[in-house]
Amino acid sequence: MRAVSCLPLIAFLSLATTAWAQNGTKDLTQLLQSNPNLTQFTTLLTSYGDIYANLSFQSDVTILAPNNDAFNKIPYSSLGPAFEANQSQIVRSVLQYHILTGRHPAAGYNSSFSFDKSWLQHTNYTNVTGGQVVGGVQQAGNVNIFTSGMGTRSTLVTPCEATLTLRPQDLPFTGGIVHVIDNFLIPPPNFIQSAPQFNLTAAGGAAENTYVPHSSSSFLGVASASDATE
Repeated sequence: MRAVSCLPLIAFLSLATTAWAQNGTKDLTQLLQSNPNLTQFTTLLTSYGDIYANLSFQSDVTILAPNNDAFNKIPYSSLGPAFEANQSQIVRSVLQYHILTGRHPAAGYNSSFSFDKSWLQHTNYTNVTGGQVVGGVQQAGNVNIFTSGMGTRSTLVTPCEATLTLRPQDLPFTGGIVHVIDNFLIPPPNFIQSAPQFNLTAAGGAAENTYVPHSSSSFLGVASASDATE
């Protein structure tokens, strides 16, 4: 059996470590491990290895990371049954909904809503090209709020690692920014379900034939497509 040399891997890791030391920016693993309030999120993210690995190759993403308190609220929310039953497709979709394309620092939000595309592209949850969106706004007192298509909302919180040299809510890593939030954002099954949340009745009527899978509507605790359009 031919021996495999570890020297190339060692050399690569040495170069990577040197590069990190030079720019002072942690990679995602280092950042998550340095924040004890994100232990449950870290466990969830690493359990979906393909998503976690993909994030390691990104250079321009924003991760909305629910803190441990947010995880403690799951049993009392409509996400509870899906997480308890380990319905992996639903949990995966929720996780993807918390990853936004592009860097979105807290200072970049203002009093007008912006809608940023997420990694959630499954057709059961979106008909938006490029990914279901998350709304972001900054309220009085520089309080940043994120809202989902189902009307759930979450607030950016000051992470343990905040320093005076950075805006407190921004946790930079080599691939982008992590924002620590205090609640999970629930993605809509699709547009027809989210339209009533924002009184978009005309748009809802136009989309009355949109398909809603039973499993998704039941986990979110919303009506079926036929009920929503009656």
